[in-house]
Amino acid sequence: RNSGLFGVSERSSDMRDVEEGYNNRDPRCITAINMYAKRIVDYIVMYNALLEGADYITFTAGVGENNASVRKSVMEYFKYLGIEIDDEKNKIRGEEIEISTESSPIKVMVVPTNEELAICEETVALVK
Repeated sequence: RNSGLFGVSERSSDMRDVEEGYNNRDPRCITAINMYAKRIVDYIVMYNALLEGADYITFTAGVGENNASVRKSVMEYFKYLGIEIDDEKNKIRGEEIEISTESSPIKVMVVPTNEELAICEETVALVK
């Protein structure tokens, strides 16, 4: 109960609260978001290597759809690849949108999910 986002931010385990602290320049929330982003970066790097490159990087689900701070923090690590984020597009929440600039060699997307529908479909398949 006192680990993860809450343990680092000392504010909340809810990313929305931590993002608010981040936006208000709370140093613990900044650290929490940066640590969270670094874990995502590690996975992107690993999969990019395994796939021998990528055409797209996609953010999805709750945090991926709605947290511009995390997306920006993650993508800062990939400037060396020429990936650029359009800061205005990155502010948009919950819509399918390309947030990378036109010049980015790897496109970055936000793709909303319908988690309830996915759970329902899996449940129906399990019951059958």
